[in-house]
Amino acid sequence: DYRWIEAVLVDEPWHRGRVMVVGDAAHACPPLIAQGAAMCMEDAVLLAELVTGDQPVERALGDFMTRRLPRVRMVLENSLRLAEWEIHPGTPGVDPARIMSETLQSLTAAA
Repeated sequence: DYRWIEAVLVDEPWHRGRVMVVGDAAHACPPLIAQGAAMCMEDAVLLAELVTGDQPVERALGDFMTRRLPRVRMVLENSLRLAEWEIHPGTPGVDPARIMSETLQSLTAAA
């Protein structure tokens, strides 16, 4: 019995003033790629790096979203594609192995 897990991707700024949302509060996705915890850890590491740097906090928080959004969007979109295929396995072009491979290659590629 597969139950849909709602996806979240906040497309507007993830911060207001000095308050920031990260992890599942900013980008939650179905667990089909098993990257939820990894995405949260990446958020924490990058956020710590940026706010302890030389730039003003407001700029650091804006830079954080700019750097994270493409990566988390890719994971979310691929997770949703896999979830859709889980619900409708007869969909033409279903290839979970390809999506997993492409996603993991993208996640492990040098920045």
